[in-house]
Amino acid sequence: MKGLTIAFWRKWHRWIGFCAAIFLLWASGTGFLVAFTEFFGEEEELRERTRDLVSAVTLVSPNAA
Repeated sequence: MKGLTIAFWRKWHRWIGFCAAIFLLWASGTGFLVAFTEFFGEEEELRERTRDLVSAVTLVSPNAA
């Protein structure tokens, strides 16, 4: 096990950390874009405009409604 020294594991840890950092940056960037479009997109604008609307249809309303 001479090849499995502390220096070997530090080198591998550095490379694994670099790959993980790239993945985490990608995941956080795409998550930010999805959250931004969800909070400020067209669907949210429509929800805000129609938030106070109430349907005339209830359980006791006639079938014609």
